[in-house]
Amino acid sequence: DGSLLAVGYVDGDIFLWNLSASDHIKGHGAQKSSDKVVKIQLSSAERRLPVIVLHWSANKKRNGFGGQLFVYGGEEIGSEEVLTILDLDWSSGIAKLTCVDRVDLPLNGSFSDMMVIARSHEMEKIYSASLLVLTNPGQLHFYDDSCLSTLRFEPDKKHSVLAVEYPATIPTIEPIMTVGKLY
Repeated sequence: DGSLLAVGYVDGDIFLWNLSASDHIKGHGAQKSSDKVVKIQLSSAERRLPVIVLHWSANKKRNGFGGQLFVYGGEEIGSEEVLTILDLDWSSGIAKLTCVDRVDLPLNGSFSDMMVIARSHEMEKIYSASLLVLTNPGQLHFYDDSCLSTLRFEPDKKHSVLAVEYPATIPTIEPIMTVGKLY
């Protein structure tokens, strides 16, 4: 809803800023700055990769106080290239943010880009997310919500078996406009 800002830094840190004005509206006065920001580190290593990409998908099951943060970067320099998916909950306040689950999705090739496709099922009041990951040399991998859940509960399963791959290579060296319809 725009009340939370996620910022990734070149030193590998991620900060979540609570921009909500609801406390001021309710008459509670100003919040301390420590109650409005929280720091996330994906690795405890001294030297970490910069956080390059952050995408958010809300999770309505947690009453607007949680969701999934998709992160590329932040891992130790020299580690395997992965896309990290954090399942976050801050129903007790941003200062008490908890990571409910973490999945490190190994990439098939080097990372190029990603897109989160969020959708809601209004009848069930559930949000779900699918993920498109583009890796070099132009391979497109699709992970739907059930595939991402399987990765969470069966981390030893090969991710490439679970992903749906787009059959054609997408040009990334000399890019031209490429349009495709996925069903």
